[in-house]
Amino acid sequence: MQINLKIEKSRADDYNALIEDLLPSQKVVQKSIISARRKAAKWVRTQVVRSLSKETQIPASVLRNRVVLSRISIKGEVFIGLNPVSVSRLQPKQTKAGVKAKGGLHVQGAFVVDALEYKPVFKRVSDRAYPIEYQRKDIEKEGQRIIEGEILPKLSDKLYDLLEHELKWRILYQQKK
Repeated sequence: MQINLKIEKSRADDYNALIEDLLPSQKVVQKSIISARRKAAKWVRTQVVRSLSKETQIPASVLRNRVVLSRISIKGEVFIGLNPVSVSRLQPKQTKAGVKAKGGLHVQGAFVVDALEYKPVFKRVSDRAYPIEYQRKDIEKEGQRIIEGEILPKLSDKLYDLLEHELKWRILYQQKK
C-alpha cells in the first residue's frame, strides 16, 4: 500500500487563504510545502507502526522496516508493506504442543528449526514427514483497517497544521535575517 500526500480540493481554499494572509515569497511556499509533506510522511509512519503494533501485538521494531518513506523529499510518499510477517521474526519458542511467539501467536503442531541462524518455523501439511509449510502471521486486514479508518481521515488536518507551522516559521526566520 502506498500513500501520496496531496492537498485535497476541499482544503485548497484554506491553504490559499493562509498563504494570502502571510504573503510569503514563492520560494518560501515551495520549501514549506516540501517540509510539511516530509513531516506528514514521518507522522504517518509513526502512527501506522504504533497502531499496528498495538493491534497485532507484534513488536514495533519488526514493523518499522515495513513502513518506508520515499527518498525523494518533494513527494512525501509512504510505502506500507502489509505482507505476512514471518513467525521466525517474532521470537518463536518451541513447546510440547507447537510454537509460541510474540503477538499472542500459537501455532499448533509447528516446530522451530534451531540448526539455522534465523530459526524458521515450519508446520507439517500432512501426516507424512513432507511437505512442510513455512509459517507467517497475516497483518493485512488490521493494517488496511487502521490506515483507512484511523490515519487517512486525520491526514488532511495534520498536513494543513504542518504547512501553517512551516509557513509561519519560515516567514519569521526570514524577518530575522
